[in-house]
Amino acid sequence: MSDNEPNPNEPTHGGAIDAELVRALEAIILVATEPVPVELLGQILGHPVEVVASLCDSLAAAYDEAGHGFQLVQVAGGYRYQSHPDVAAYVERYILDGQRARLSGAALETLAIIAYKQPISRAQVAAIRGVDPDGVMRTLQGRGYIDQIGRDPGPGQAVMWGTTPAFLEKLGINSIADLPAIAEFVPGADVVEALEEGLRIPQVADVAIALQKVLARHGFGSRRVCEDLIDEGRVRVNGVVAELGRRVDVDTDRIEVDGAPVGVRPGLVHYLVNKPTGVVTTSSDTHGRPIIVDLVPPEPRVFAVGRLDVDTEGLILLTNDGDLANLVAHPSHGVDKEYLVEVEGGEVAGNRLARLRDGIELDDGVTAPAKVSQPEPGVLRITIHEGRNRQVRRMCDAIGHPVRRLVRVRIGPISDRTLRPGQWRELTLDELRALTEAVATEVRKYDRDR
Repeated sequence: MSDNEPNPNEPTHGGAIDAELVRALEAIILVATEPVPVELLGQILGHPVEVVASLCDSLAAAYDEAGHGFQLVQVAGGYRYQSHPDVAAYVERYILDGQRARLSGAALETLAIIAYKQPISRAQVAAIRGVDPDGVMRTLQGRGYIDQIGRDPGPGQAVMWGTTPAFLEKLGINSIADLPAIAEFVPGADVVEALEEGLRIPQVADVAIALQKVLARHGFGSRRVCEDLIDEGRVRVNGVVAELGRRVDVDTDRIEVDGAPVGVRPGLVHYLVNKPTGVVTTSSDTHGRPIIVDLVPPEPRVFAVGRLDVDTEGLILLTNDGDLANLVAHPSHGVDKEYLVEVEGGEVAGNRLARLRDGIELDDGVTAPAKVSQPEPGVLRITIHEGRNRQVRRMCDAIGHPVRRLVRVRIGPISDRTLRPGQWRELTLDELRALTEAVATEVRKYDRDR
């Protein structure tokens, strides 16, 4: 994805910079719902992978030495916090006691919907409640009140949910048929009318916009085409599959097409920059070197998507659209990056090109297959999608042809031969849509292969 260059002069332990690094690292891992890959941590923090990995190991050792009840561990290719095995008995007691705690109103409402409508899918529960039910459904499953009971035979074969014997036991009934009829809880028409009158509020301006209109504005085609996207179930709003007629607030709602976020919030910018050599891709530099953000307008504040080392030149994206940036930069979802590479030693032999194409052994493992051609002797065109540190340079070193000049010429579907070093421009709507679609393709491939 990007060619990172570790800077041996940057501190890796101790000092004011490390204190800030530690705080940022702890905050990211704390809020993550799954182990965070060290490559992604390096990209977010703006430091080489080796520095971040060493810092994680030092933090883990410090936690253990201090005798904390939690650990920082590396699992499933990433870092996460977990409770210390020595206090497992207390954690187990807490969890079991927590299961006796009262359910929240949201959990009770979700449980009632499942009890009366089972078998029911998660999407159907979301449609009835109007909010994403994932959290409360996990709670109810953890308490043993609901579980998966089968799959819908229709398209997609959605998982269907229902209540468990523990639910019947909790209510003291023998079967679902013993539940009281819903009609017993429905108030009379006069009561409903009185409630509606009391809850009626003055009309305010409607800030919501038709979903298909928002998508059309952002380059996904005509409104008719966007209606087809919605009708095909390819659009989600706040994690829930949208239906025709849905209206959205662009300031607060999260919209996804094929799993990739669509930046609809006002004020989002997406810059394409041709980075010259000598410029670092961090937001600040302790050594006084030129930084990438100085090449674009100071407001709104943006950050680089991935990194190019100081000696590498070429295309890089700068944005304040965090959702799209994370998917573009993530090692699993990343789009292809294409480089032109001038190497030493003249023409590269065919067997060495084959090693690059098939995957080459580096000190951090074998690289994924790459697309490699040699348009002229000593000049290679290499396309990769991994985000390893200085990957292209190390690949070329491994075949005995060190890099003399390295230029990134394409990011997924984005390229621009007219953009001169140091220049920038905003992505067009068509380019932004194409990038979103490219990321969505990688997301679907990743989800399918997991």
